Amino acid sequence: MNSLVLFEKDRDNFYPLSLSRHVSDLITGYFTFSEGFRRLYDLCEITLLSPAYMEEHLRESHPAFRINEEQQYSLYLRASILPEKKIKKQISLDGPEEAFTCEGSVIGFRGSPDTAKMFFKEGLTPKNMPVREVEAQVFNSVCDIVEGNALSLERNFTRGALNGEIAGTAKLISPEKIFVGANSTVEDYVLIDARKGPVHISEGVEIKSHSVVAGPVYIGHGTLVKPFTHILNGCSFGPQCRLSGEISKSLFIGYSNKQHSGFLGNSYVGEWVNFGAGTTNSNLKNNYSEITVHYKGEFHRTGMTFLGLLCGDHVKTAIGTLFNTGTTVGLGANIFKPGLTDKCIPSLSWGPGEKYSFDKFLKTAETVMSRRERKLTDSYGEMLEHIFINS
Repeated sequence: MNSLVLFEKDRDNFYPLSLSRHVSDLITGYFTFSEGFRRLYDLCEITLLSPAYMEEHLRESHPAFRINEEQQYSLYLRASILPEKKIKKQISLDGPEEAFTCEGSVIGFRGSPDTAKMFFKEGLTPKNMPVREVEAQVFNSVCDIVEGNALSLERNFTRGALNGEIAGTAKLISPEKIFVGANSTVEDYVLIDARKGPVHISEGVEIKSHSVVAGPVYIGHGTLVKPFTHILNGCSFGPQCRLSGEISKSLFIGYSNKQHSGFLGNSYVGEWVNFGAGTTNSNLKNNYSEITVHYKGEFHRTGMTFLGLLCGDHVKTAIGTLFNTGTTVGLGANIFKPGLTDKCIPSLSWGPGEKYSFDKFLKTAETVMSRRERKLTDSYGEMLEHIFINS
């Protein structure tokens, strides 16, 4: 049986989320890329090609996957392609050596280990290899995922079904495009509006009274939506989030909290983040001009007019924190600063200008994770220490 190998291209473009995970572990629509590909190719064997510093953590967090192992003849695909049925129709696991392009850019190939070595070392497809243009949704950066998430949500939706407990005073518009999972509750006076896109509410979700959910939206299992929350089109939330205030066109990978009032829009948030009361981001410049983001020591153009916060794992903000348009926040930053924050906040920073003690950071991370019955393992701690040393 041929296997699928997911490789990263320009992983710095997915900063700061890529600091602590493989690009395939980013969420778009309902799933992470890796889970989407696993489902798409019928639970096939998957290998992740990753940086050495996160190898052991990935082996532990993905026991069913192979990490950086020597391959036989395999299908290699970019990790940030939207896993949808048309990909499988165009690109099968089995077949002769062949390269696949999308809009002229190579997004994958099927071949031997020698073919793979040539591709990754030289960035070239071997001579005489057939090249086929395919139709695919390819995300080239984390900003692309924010911009394209509504499309991912539309393409992931399969059917409507109302399996949970829904109060009689709740209002569901276009119920045929609404899925409510088992053991989920939708309380009194909640409005779920699927006219502009489907709404998928997973198992064990609580939608508290007087909240508004306007699709397309995905809410992962065990998530709590507090009273009077407004979740607006284009949002994806992984498992065990706590949500309040107004959230629009934003993604949370999981296990993160925005439990108070404040606006978050056009943003991407990692795991184990906690936003203090009143934390708000700008997602539009006053002059409506193009937004830039900062990584690898310089600013990069996005081509986007709307973009909010790109936030790494384990970030904590004080009450009243105000994020500037297109702000990047590295892993583990603890933010407390009057007025607008800087546009680029380094990993493991402590307020303005200081660095977090790693031991104190790790103790807090361990406490936070244990509250959701998750253990901070040795391999995860070693990966975090590598990020701390190199930040």
